[in-house]
Amino acid sequence: MRPGSSTRGRSRPPLILSALLAMSTPDERPPARTRTFVFSTTHQAMWAEDVAQELDIPAEVVPAPPGDGAQCGLALRTPEAHAGALAEALEQEGIGYTTRSA
Repeated sequence: MRPGSSTRGRSRPPLILSALLAMSTPDERPPARTRTFVFSTTHQAMWAEDVAQELDIPAEVVPAPPGDGAQCGLALRTPEAHAGALAEALEQEGIGYTTRSA
């Protein structure tokens, strides 16, 4: 094992790093028929991502759309076909959100 590395391997970059990378790349139109879940806090966004992963709901952390009142700057985008399942799961967990369809 390399010095400074952890035994808890990560299969992807940390949430914040992923969001920063997404913010630094040129804007691309999201795929047709997606829904973006916007949160008031970074904690809610990270929690929502965990919920989606636990339930195998495809979701991607993206910058929050401008003008949606997100205070943390992060959002979660999922295909429209999975939006209902994600919304239900977030409501069961008590995670507040607003949505925007694309």
